[in-house]
Amino acid sequence: MKRFLQLSPVIIFLILLLRFQIYDILIHNFGVCSTATLANTTRSIKYKRETMLYKFRKNQKIYEGDSGIEYDSSKIGTKICVKYLSLFPSITQPINQSISLKLDDCNCNIY
Repeated sequence: MKRFLQLSPVIIFLILLLRFQIYDILIHNFGVCSTATLANTTRSIKYKRETMLYKFRKNQKIYEGDSGIEYDSSKIGTKICVKYLSLFPSITQPINQSISLKLDDCNCNIY
Protein backbone atom coordinates (compact mmCIF):
# COMPACT_ATOMS: atom_id res chain seq x y z
CA MET A 1 0.00 0.00 0.00
CA LYS A 2 2.86 2.34 0.83
CA ARG A 3 4.40 1.63 -2.58
CA PHE A 4 1.12 2.49 -4.31
CA LEU A 5 0.89 5.80 -2.47
CA GLN A 6 4.42 6.63 -3.56
CA LEU A 7 3.62 5.86 -7.20
CA SER A 8 0.20 7.54 -7.33
CA PRO A 9 1.51 11.06 -8.19
CA VAL A 10 3.49 9.57 -11.08
CA ILE A 11 0.46 7.61 -12.30
CA ILE A 12 -1.78 10.68 -12.11
CA PHE A 13 0.80 12.76 -13.98
CA LEU A 14 1.06 10.15 -16.75
CA ILE A 15 -2.71 9.92 -17.09
CA LEU A 16 -2.98 13.71 -17.40
CA LEU A 17 -0.10 13.83 -19.85
CA LEU A 18 -1.43 11.02 -22.05
CA ARG A 19 -5.17 11.66 -21.72
CA PHE A 20 -5.68 12.64 -25.37
CA GLN A 21 -3.94 9.50 -26.60
CA ILE A 22 -6.07 7.49 -24.17
CA TYR A 23 -9.19 9.22 -25.52
CA ASP A 24 -8.16 8.31 -29.08
CA ILE A 25 -7.75 4.66 -28.19
CA LEU A 26 -11.05 4.53 -26.31
CA ILE A 27 -12.97 6.32 -29.07
CA HIS A 28 -11.44 4.12 -31.75
CA ASN A 29 -12.34 0.90 -29.92
CA PHE A 30 -15.55 1.79 -28.08
CA GLY A 31 -16.87 4.91 -29.83
CA VAL A 32 -20.37 5.33 -31.20
CA CYS A 33 -20.93 7.14 -34.49
CA SER A 34 -23.28 10.06 -34.83
CA THR A 35 -23.89 13.03 -37.07
CA ALA A 36 -23.18 16.52 -35.83
CA THR A 37 -23.91 19.93 -37.28
CA LEU A 38 -21.37 22.70 -37.72
CA ALA A 39 -22.50 25.67 -35.63
CA ASN A 40 -22.01 29.40 -35.91
CA THR A 41 -19.67 29.19 -32.93
CA THR A 42 -15.91 29.29 -33.18
CA ARG A 43 -12.92 28.53 -31.05
CA SER A 44 -9.69 30.34 -31.49
CA ILE A 45 -6.40 29.75 -29.79
CA LYS A 46 -3.68 32.36 -29.81
CA TYR A 47 -1.72 32.35 -33.06
CA LYS A 48 -3.96 29.70 -34.62
CA ARG A 49 -6.81 29.94 -37.10
CA GLU A 50 -10.40 30.18 -35.95
CA THR A 51 -12.15 26.80 -36.14
CA MET A 52 -15.83 25.92 -36.14
CA LEU A 53 -17.50 24.00 -33.33
CA TYR A 54 -19.97 21.19 -33.97
CA LYS A 55 -23.01 20.21 -31.93
CA PHE A 56 -24.88 16.94 -31.53
CA ARG A 57 -27.67 15.75 -29.26
CA LYS A 58 -27.57 12.71 -26.98
CA ASN A 59 -30.23 11.94 -24.36
CA GLN A 60 -31.85 15.37 -24.68
CA LYS A 61 -28.52 17.10 -23.99
CA ILE A 62 -26.45 19.04 -26.50
CA TYR A 63 -22.71 18.36 -26.70
CA GLU A 64 -20.17 20.31 -28.70
CA GLY A 65 -16.61 19.92 -29.84
CA ASP A 66 -13.98 21.49 -32.05
CA SER A 67 -14.26 20.34 -35.65
CA GLY A 68 -10.82 21.51 -36.72
CA ILE A 69 -12.46 23.03 -39.80
CA GLU A 70 -11.46 26.61 -40.53
CA TYR A 71 -14.33 29.05 -40.09
CA ASP A 72 -16.41 29.57 -43.23
CA SER A 73 -19.92 30.98 -42.88
CA SER A 74 -21.10 28.95 -45.88
CA LYS A 75 -20.39 25.72 -43.93
CA ILE A 76 -22.75 26.54 -41.03
CA GLY A 77 -25.34 23.75 -40.79
CA THR A 78 -23.17 21.22 -42.63
CA LYS A 79 -23.37 17.68 -41.23
CA ILE A 80 -20.17 15.93 -40.17
CA CYS A 81 -19.54 12.49 -38.69
CA VAL A 82 -18.29 12.23 -35.11
CA LYS A 83 -17.51 9.41 -32.71
CA TYR A 84 -18.13 9.67 -28.97
CA LEU A 85 -17.98 7.47 -25.91
CA SER A 86 -21.49 6.38 -24.93
CA LEU A 87 -20.71 6.60 -21.20
CA PHE A 88 -19.08 10.03 -21.58
CA PRO A 89 -20.57 11.81 -24.62
CA SER A 90 -18.48 14.88 -23.88
CA ILE A 91 -15.44 12.84 -25.01
CA THR A 92 -15.90 13.13 -28.74
CA GLN A 93 -13.86 13.43 -31.90
CA PRO A 94 -14.76 14.31 -35.48
CA ILE A 95 -13.77 11.72 -38.05
CA ASN A 96 -11.85 14.31 -40.11
CA GLN A 97 -9.43 15.00 -37.22
CA SER A 98 -8.51 11.46 -36.36
CA ILE A 99 -5.60 9.54 -37.79
CA SER A 100 -7.00 6.18 -36.73
CA LEU A 101 -10.67 6.81 -37.57
CA LYS A 102 -11.92 6.69 -41.14
CA LEU A 103 -15.32 7.61 -42.52
CA ASP A 104 -15.75 3.95 -43.53
CA ASP A 105 -15.74 3.06 -39.82
CA CYS A 106 -19.07 4.88 -39.41
CA ASN A 107 -22.35 4.77 -41.25
CA CYS A 108 -23.34 8.39 -40.67
CA ASN A 109 -24.93 8.68 -44.12
CA ILE A 110 -23.88 12.29 -44.54
CA TYR A 111 -22.84 12.02 -48.17
